[in-house]
Amino acid sequence: MAKTHILWYFLVSLFLWGCNQQKGFKFKTETSLQGVEFITNDTLAMGKTIVFDSLLIVVQSDNREKCLRILDLNTQNLISAAAMIGRGPGEIANPANISIDEKGRIL
Repeated sequence: MAKTHILWYFLVSLFLWGCNQQKGFKFKTETSLQGVEFITNDTLAMGKTIVFDSLLIVVQSDNREKCLRILDLNTQNLISAAAMIGRGPGEIANPANISIDEKGRIL
C-alpha cells in the first residue's frame, strides 16, 4: 500500500512540475502566407494536392473516372487527367500514396 502512495505522489508531482515549467508556446519567427487565386473550369474535389515547379497535382480518390489531375499554375488550365482507380494495368490501387521523387517523376 505504501508503494502505491509513493507512486501516486511521484506521478502527481511530476505532472504538476511539468505543467509549471511551460509558460506557453511561442513561435520563434513570424510567418505570413501569400497566395494567388486559382480559377479553373475543372471540378476539383477535396484531395491530396502537390505543388511541383509550376504544376498543381490533385489526387482525388472519390471514385472518379480519372483520379489524378495535373494543372498548370501559370495558365490555370488542366494539362492532363489520368489514372483510374483499380488493380489492373495502368490503374492505381491507392491514389493517396502518390508522390514526386527528386527527378520529378510521379510515383
